Amino acid sequence: MKIKTSIYLVIFFLLNISGLFGQNNTDQINIVPEPLIFYATQSGKLALDSASGGGNPFATALIQSLQDHSLPIIELSDYLSSTTSTLSNGFQIPDCPSEIILPNFKLSKAAPFEIRVALVIVISDYSESEAPSLPGARHDAERIAQALQQAGFETVLVINSTAEEFKDTLKEFSEYSRTADVALIYSTGHGVESNGAVRLLFGNFPLKEGASVLETHAIRIDEIAQSSRAYMANLIFFGGCREYFFTD
Repeated sequence: MKIKTSIYLVIFFLLNISGLFGQNNTDQINIVPEPLIFYATQSGKLALDSASGGGNPFATALIQSLQDHSLPIIELSDYLSSTTSTLSNGFQIPDCPSEIILPNFKLSKAAPFEIRVALVIVISDYSESEAPSLPGARHDAERIAQALQQAGFETVLVINSTAEEFKDTLKEFSEYSRTADVALIYSTGHGVESNGAVRLLFGNFPLKEGASVLETHAIRIDEIAQSSRAYMANLIFFGGCREYFFTD
């Protein structure tokens, strides 16, 4: 009787250890790495809608990094900064994480059995707003989605969704990305930075009402970032401006 009991206890212990440390059981251990956010420009600065490559130079730099199989992830910030600056003739200098600790990870190529997912979600049509539309943003969305697919990311492309649709997409991607090793979000449109928070303006943003409607007609980039829930790496790229252009 004691021998049987001991065997049952050992089996129970092994099953629990297996479940706890299984590769894709992030819900059980509830550990999600903090997202790394890459901004196309510095605080208070503008980003270009169109330059070399037909779009935002930051987007072009990101695409080139996705195609460079020799680029280690620890050099990504420097690469994006230098390439974007060159493509914009020094006008646009990205704000990137100072340190990236992801051993043996390359953005351009998936490791064996690595699950990668990406969301490209962009606002380019501001015809319902007083703001000008951004044709370069739409162009960037399409070419970045293509580059991500070529780099092994299962990619969802969403352009010009309403505020409700945008938030619903983020919720869906949050669940979707939980099954992945690596998740990436690229987003752009008109951006503004207020009180230290960077926001993306929705397509119906009423400019005349100014900062008073930021909470209802825009979304914080760090809120977008929290929708990336992969268990190894969560990478967020925002291609919009960061200036404060309201007249309070």
